[in-house]
Amino acid sequence: MTANSPIIEAINQVLLNLAPEKQQEVLDFAEFLQTKSPQSASIQPEKSSNWQPGFFEEVIGGWVGEPLERYED
Repeated sequence: MTANSPIIEAINQVLLNLAPEKQQEVLDFAEFLQTKSPQSASIQPEKSSNWQPGFFEEVIGGWVGEPLERYED
């Protein structure tokens, strides 16, 4: 996720409207989540790829067609 992604901007706007002690709670919770899944925090598309910025954040989970079937290998 990039520093200017829509989700980060949305979280930042919410944080700006919280009292300082609530901002600290959010930070503590985010750090807690990071310790629970350290591998997922480091998964990033390759910088040298040709994917446009924000592609993965917008597309992942966006399938609205028929359910996909996985066939056995």
